[in-house]
Amino acid sequence: QSEIDKVTALPQDIFVRNDWDTAMQMGVEIIGLMTIIGGALAVLLTGFTIYSSTVRRESELAVLKALGFRNRSIYASVMLQAGVHAVLGFLFAYGLVLVFIPLITYFVPQVTLHITGSALLRVFSVALSVALLACLLPVRRIVGIDPVLAFRS
Repeated sequence: QSEIDKVTALPQDIFVRNDWDTAMQMGVEIIGLMTIIGGALAVLLTGFTIYSSTVRRESELAVLKALGFRNRSIYASVMLQAGVHAVLGFLFAYGLVLVFIPLITYFVPQVTLHITGSALLRVFSVALSVALLACLLPVRRIVGIDPVLAFRS
């Protein structure tokens, strides 16, 4: 540390550590916790939406099974639809981000928001993975159905 006319200069590592400590005192932990909760909620909503969408189509898929479609074709069809839902949901959410970041920056200029490509890739990967996993349980049950039972309901 050195002083020049009532100015204190700090080495970069000390300055960054002081800045980090100040940020932590200002509630970054709370924001981090809110981010984790929001992410968990997004995962649950994505999984439930895809799962319920697949369950609603259970009888249609059972009819396909009864008509002789291979299990692989049924899995591929459902997984493709789940993937399309995940991609569309991600694009919609990304569109909202593109709209809200400038609005937040305009109304609260003290806040700087920046979304990295790696963060987008992580979110997309999680959304796609959750969607594909969520559709597997109902499809697995459907492909195990006796084809005759598909026409009873």
